[in-house]
Amino acid sequence: MRLLWGLIWASCFFALSLQKPRLLLFSPSVVRIGVPLSVAVKLQDAPSGQVVRGSVFLRNPSHVNELCSPKVDFSLSSDRDFILLNVPIPQEQARVCRLHLLRRAPEVQLMVQSSWLRDSLSKQTDMQGVNLLFSSRRGHLFLQTDQPVYNPGQQVRYRVFALDQKMRPATDILTVTVENSQGFRVRKREVFAPSSIFQDNFVILDISDDVKNLSPILRQPGFQ
Repeated sequence: MRLLWGLIWASCFFALSLQKPRLLLFSPSVVRIGVPLSVAVKLQDAPSGQVVRGSVFLRNPSHVNELCSPKVDFSLSSDRDFILLNVPIPQEQARVCRLHLLRRAPEVQLMVQSSWLRDSLSKQTDMQGVNLLFSSRRGHLFLQTDQPVYNPGQQVRYRVFALDQKMRPATDILTVTVENSQGFRVRKREVFAPSSIFQDNFVILDISDDVKNLSPILRQPGFQ
C-alpha cells in the first residue's frame, strides 16, 4: 500500500512539474475599425510570486513593423492572473498600417509582447499572437421607402436607420446618394442623425432623367 501511494504521489508531482506557465489571450474573432477590441489576458500555471508585465496591440501580418493600434500595457501576477483590456483601433492608425489592403486576406494579428516570454520561457522572441478576422464594416444601414416604384413628378419619402455592429442605434454622418438606372448621380446629401433615424423626401422632376428604376443608394465608410 505504501508503494502504491508513493507511486501516485510521484506521478502527480511529475504531472505538475510538466505544467509550464503561459500567457493566454481571449478576444472576439472579428476586428472592426473604429470599434475598441475587448481583450482578456490570463497568466496560467505561474509559480507563487511571479509577476509578468507586457503590452497588447494589433498589427498587419504583411507589415509587422506597422502597428494598427496603440500598445495597451498590463501587469499580471500569480495572485492577480486575469485582466480585461480595451484596445482602440483608430481609423487613422488603421489606414497607416494599410489594413485596407487586406481585402483578399482579411486577417489581423493580435499580439502580446513581454520580456517574460523570452527570459522565463526560453523563447526566441518576446512576442506571441493569434490571427483574427478583419472587417472594415462598423455597422449596418437600413433603408425604407414609402413605395417600391415612382413616376416623374412623384415625391419620394424615405427613412434611414443606422445601427452599430451590435444592432444598437448609432450616430454618424451619412451620405445619401440617389442614382438613376444609368448610374448617374441625381442627388447627394450629407446628413447627421443624432437619433440614428433620418427621414427626408425629394421630388422626381423630369422623365428625361430616366428615373423609372430610381433607387436611393446609401454610402458611408464602415457601414453596409
